[in-house]
Amino acid sequence: MPTAAKIKQPLLAAALLGALAAPLLAQAEVRYSVQVITDMGANMGNTALAANGDIAGAAASDTVPYYQNSIFFYTAATRHVATFSASGWHLSSGEMNDNGVLVGTMRNQAGTTRGFVYDHGAVNYLADGTTANDINNAGVIAGSAGNKAATFANGTATLLSNSSGSAGAINNSGTVAGSIGDNGFVSQNGSINIISAGAVNHPMPFALSSDGALAGADRIDDGNGEPSAWMKVNGQLTYIPGLHKFSGGYALNEALGINALHQVVGYGLTADYTSHGFLYENGQTFDLNSLVDPSLKLEIFSAGGIDDRGQIVATACESLFSYSCSVIKLTPLSAVPEPETYALFMAGLGAVGLAARRRRQRAVVSTLA
Repeated sequence: MPTAAKIKQPLLAAALLGALAAPLLAQAEVRYSVQVITDMGANMGNTALAANGDIAGAAASDTVPYYQNSIFFYTAATRHVATFSASGWHLSSGEMNDNGVLVGTMRNQAGTTRGFVYDHGAVNYLADGTTANDINNAGVIAGSAGNKAATFANGTATLLSNSSGSAGAINNSGTVAGSIGDNGFVSQNGSINIISAGAVNHPMPFALSSDGALAGADRIDDGNGEPSAWMKVNGQLTYIPGLHKFSGGYALNEALGINALHQVVGYGLTADYTSHGFLYENGQTFDLNSLVDPSLKLEIFSAGGIDDRGQIVATACESLFSYSCSVIKLTPLSAVPEPETYALFMAGLGAVGLAARRRRQRAVVSTLA
């Protein structure tokens, strides 16, 4: 397991040396306007944000069986939300390209997986036994075929390795990142480079920027699989301080998105094990809840992506223990705000319930991805 020294926490000011064991978080200020995209229920899956402002994700309410959830798709140009589902299939959304084309994976109760492509209302499917996790502007898909990392072009799979694994991200230059066994990898021009190997930390990349920067989380071999978020820029691996420093140095956070400015978003647990979305930039970690108007009374539980303009897609609720969440978009106040910026009025998800669901969702994604 990582030691407290390994998680590179910011230095505490002398006046704060006696303050608990939590890392010093960056000074907060209201930096984002909030736009409600859609209220889709409790079990929010991965959310994706395209360069054109389109947003998508997977969701199901607690009253809907696990294998009957839906994918929602928000079109920024028309401000319209569409959904689709497939009877008997659980849908997991992947990522979108700059044209708003979404990929994802469906799984039935027999355990069969099938990648899909959702192109503004038209749905196409890959073969059984495939997953689809990301797509670039050229239409090349990163995913898996037969539990092996693969890319897909025009429906044809190209295996990246003969070992078990999955390709989780691809950018417009064709760089691919993912996992092979217990290790992360980056593939350029067909050449596989392992990010790290060893019995303790297994860095798994979950996001890839347009300039090749990576973000993800360690899988710590302590029997609990507690994560520590990291980013890798120009070959330099940097661990991201958590919202709270747990015993043993655990950060208990995961990085889910990174942009060309090398801003990273994801989620991390607080001292009371409530999940909060975070933003990491310039060596500092921010709780996203501290960067929006406090009068909105938001509970931002996780941030799924950030674009090169700094816009963030996130999941938020208003109160605990009522098991319903919604998708929001955060726009930097220095940019032109969306005209539909207003308070979020929704029910929330409790810390224990959300943490359990997030772990379940990550397990599903790990299996599919």
